[in-house]
Amino acid sequence: MEQKKCLGLYISGQKAVAVVLSGHGHSYKVLACCSVEKDPGAEDQRPLAAAAADIISGKKIKYDEVSVAVDCSLFTQHDVHSEFTDHKQIANTIRFDAEEAVAVDAMELAIAFEVTASGEAGSNVTVYTSKRDAMTDMLKSMLQNGLDPTAMEPDIACLTRFIAKSDVVKLSPGQVIVVIGEKSCYVIIPSPKASNAPFVRSFLVSNTQDITGVLAREIPITIASNPEAQAITSVIVAGKTEGVVTEGLEEKTALEVTAIDLSQAAGADTSVCPDEISDTDFAIAYGAALSELSRTHKTDFRQDFMPFEGRKRIIQKTLRFISVAMTIVFIALGVYSQKDVMKLNSDANKLEEKLYVDQGLEIFSSRTPEQMSSRLKRELNKIKKGKTGLSVGDESSATARLTFLFEAINKTSVNNKLVISKITISPRMMQMQGSTKSKAFTNDLFKAIDSHPKLRKTQTASKTKGTEDTFTVTIELKQ
Repeated sequence: MEQKKCLGLYISGQKAVAVVLSGHGHSYKVLACCSVEKDPGAEDQRPLAAAAADIISGKKIKYDEVSVAVDCSLFTQHDVHSEFTDHKQIANTIRFDAEEAVAVDAMELAIAFEVTASGEAGSNVTVYTSKRDAMTDMLKSMLQNGLDPTAMEPDIACLTRFIAKSDVVKLSPGQVIVVIGEKSCYVIIPSPKASNAPFVRSFLVSNTQDITGVLAREIPITIASNPEAQAITSVIVAGKTEGVVTEGLEEKTALEVTAIDLSQAAGADTSVCPDEISDTDFAIAYGAALSELSRTHKTDFRQDFMPFEGRKRIIQKTLRFISVAMTIVFIALGVYSQKDVMKLNSDANKLEEKLYVDQGLEIFSSRTPEQMSSRLKRELNKIKKGKTGLSVGDESSATARLTFLFEAINKTSVNNKLVISKITISPRMMQMQGSTKSKAFTNDLFKAIDSHPKLRKTQTASKTKGTEDTFTVTIELKQ
């Protein structure tokens, strides 16, 4: 079975880096890696997304999905508090929280977020905001050049995903991970809870700065900004570490400092990558590609301002339509197959109605015409006898049972104001509904029925409302 391939594209201010991965689980392989930079002096200032698409097409790089990492220079980060802990509720309200924090109309923003801590008081949320128009222009540029990304995520979210897959670095509480890029620096503090995202922060750096002094200042600030931070004991520095003096940084922060090779952090084979691609840029593009292969949580700008409508969504809609259509077809087939049975039941019901006379005679189960004929004759004789008076053997007839019931009623008090609203007679029982003057008179009626030598009540129900007591009583013949 051919493995899925995903293109991770990291777009910064002047450069775009592409990494194509294949694999699943914890095993990934770098199939291709390339980059393109803007030439400040060139007359044709094409968007980086378009230039990257041309490079990828020229190298005939094949892939199934595309995921984009957006550089931190294109968005801003805010730490806000939400009153909710449920992810869906946070997603429905985070736009209003972000609008208050940014002081910009939320309709002008593209928003992505991650929950870094949650508790009884609500959740701490890291919100990333970018200008909606800028994100839309970037996406349209990619779409026009054949790239339809499933997600557009902050670069620090992709970098965190890359480190999380590392066999060298472990995202465990008590440590700070610092990744230094060409123009940006990223600080990651793992959360004590595995369900929460790490606390992250990014800031700009330049080649002229004393990077050791910058880190000695920014690391404590980042730790102090994290309300969930546990006791920090170590710092891991990766990326462009040439200017970092670990001894000096340890002395200034009072933390243990370790430098690692970022390109080997996830066991990635970088032999296919050009030398001009830095470890940090490679790691971010690699992390973007992992979003589709590893099925991890996405911090997606696109979900907010222009949800993905590519091949995957089309397939989902098609499958949903096919499922609905097949359900309708199966229902129609089921109804059609039951048509004959329904017609047979209808004919049987009509025959049953014809076999019932107005006294409610029982339908017989005899199958042969001779048996049915003889039974009907006997019942006809019973009806005729019932018109002239009761005779032996016809106590189960409707006429006889009504006579017994009226005999019981006549034994009750004339002051009970008995009103009979309905009497239902079936082959085996009778049901009478009505009302009396009070609960006591209703009980007297029930006793009169039970005291009759031919009748007994099986079920009773009564309810007092206003000045009357309504009742329902089910009656059978005594055996």
